[in-house]
Amino acid sequence: MKGKDHATPKVHRLIAALEKSDEGSVELRGYLGTSDESVVRLYRTVDTSSYVEIPKEDILYLEGPEGGELGEVRAFVKSSSLLRDVHIDQVAAFDVVVGTWPDYWSCAGPCESEFARAAFEIELLRSQEEFAEAAVRESGARGVLSACLNECLDSAKRKPLWLRVEDASPHGYHLEPFSVPRHERLIVEKHLRRSA
Repeated sequence: MKGKDHATPKVHRLIAALEKSDEGSVELRGYLGTSDESVVRLYRTVDTSSYVEIPKEDILYLEGPEGGELGEVRAFVKSSSLLRDVHIDQVAAFDVVVGTWPDYWSCAGPCESEFARAAFEIELLRSQEEFAEAAVRESGARGVLSACLNECLDSAKRKPLWLRVEDASPHGYHLEPFSVPRHERLIVEKHLRRSA
């Protein structure tokens, strides 16, 4: 059509920033905290006892809430970036010296090992076409895993913030906000590849 100005659509600022990077990115969500000339502090929640410090040069794009309001932001960070994960906890000196300070990941390891043993037996039952028994055992093993992981979270003084999830990206993983149900699903998928 003559006389009409057909403007080229603008590329979204996030896409433009990610296209400039020669590596993958990880999306982190949270609330901006005090920053300095070298790092940006990002709190996952409004609880100020846990935060991540992100080197400014590794931030590909920082997106604030709609309309400039204060609130949760999205930070797209280079996948290879080394972040400082800070947790401020008050613990008895004796617990630190003796090493009894509970941690979710050290507790969750044995939960996964127990599930892996059960998964081996379940897969064996499936290979013998004992599907009904395999389904009963799988249901029981999932229940035990869920209870174990939740107990680990309840007893942990240091709560996990992020979950490393393997994927097909160049780095082989991305980070997601931690949740016990998501961690449980990843364990089940890892050990019971044919699970429903």
